[in-house]
Amino acid sequence: SSIIDNGWVNGADNVTGKKATLTINGGTIEFEGKNNKYIKNDDYGVIIVNGGTFNSKSYCFYYYQAGKVVINNGTIQSNGTSTIYLSSNGIVEINGGNIKSINANVIENIYYTNNTQTKGAQIKITGGTLISESTNSNYYGVIWSYAEPNNIKITGGNLQSFGSTVYMVDYDESYSTKGTLEITGGNIESVYKSSVYVAAKNIELITIGTKDGNINKDEP
Repeated sequence: SSIIDNGWVNGADNVTGKKATLTINGGTIEFEGKNNKYIKNDDYGVIIVNGGTFNSKSYCFYYYQAGKVVINNGTIQSNGTSTIYLSSNGIVEINGGNIKSINANVIENIYYTNNTQTKGAQIKITGGTLISESTNSNYYGVIWSYAEPNNIKITGGNLQSFGSTVYMVDYDESYSTKGTLEITGGNIESVYKSSVYVAAKNIELITIGTKDGNINKDEP
């Protein structure tokens, strides 16, 4: 269960449409218990992390509805499941900080059929260090996105894992809504698998690198 719940579980209850904003500037948050202790973000919820230390045996941030999480700094670690879990049409922006998952993904984005309002999240990374230390390279990486549509934009940061670091597949290719994958910066490394793995038909734009007129077989 959540130790902090930000936003509205049912967005329709927020008749004013105002955002519920939670700003964390520092401190240490230890998620006690065997599992399922996390900070939950729902509709109209905005969480801004400017610093602090977060240690969890489960997720650190979890949202099932629409919401937004912005991480500018801090040390965030999950020892059990994915560090940031999205089953929503929310937004996660990572501009800095050190974010790690010991046994799973750093960011996991999944669409479930039992929530018809869910259409995938927006994942944006401009900086920070994101590492998955899971040695189960078949399933875990930094970004594991299995949603509709997939929308991932990476312009900076350091992403490292044993498995595919950025893993992007369709949930249901029959959807008319198209996703995007844009990687124009940052360092993306995988020990055993492809750094970027894409198996999604519903993508209208894939951008890898920037057009600079230079061709290098070792550093394209």
